[in-house]
Amino acid sequence: MAVVLSILSICLISFLYLRVQTTERRLTELEKRLNTSEQMREEMEQSLLVFADEMKSGNERILSEVSAGRASKKVSTPLKTEVHIEEDESTGDYQPPIPKEEQAETSYQPSTQATIISLQKQGFSSTEIAKRLHMGKGEVDLIIKFQQNAN
Repeated sequence: MAVVLSILSICLISFLYLRVQTTERRLTELEKRLNTSEQMREEMEQSLLVFADEMKSGNERILSEVSAGRASKKVSTPLKTEVHIEEDESTGDYQPPIPKEEQAETSYQPSTQATIISLQKQGFSSTEIAKRLHMGKGEVDLIIKFQQNAN
């Protein structure tokens, strides 16, 4: 009877040992999955933070452009506009008014897209262009991609 109990206890111990080993393997697999999911979560958080920062800087840039646009319109619009129509007395033909020197000076400013393409052709990266123009990198990349598709 002692031999049977010894064999039974050895079988029970080996069965329990196998169960513990299986449980430990499952536990290590779960820990690996947990670590992987935590890394993915952190990467997603970082991506969302970068996206939010780009959105915030883009919104701030747009707000500053809008407020600057309103201010420049208020300053640049004259209060009185006088129009003089001059006719040549000899022929009676219309002569357009000659603009004053202040009005004749107009400054040319290339579009944002043209500036981006120009800087890219000069060898600047999209990150550098975005920093120079106070824009989001994604916006610059999109404009460059559209230009490449158009060509």
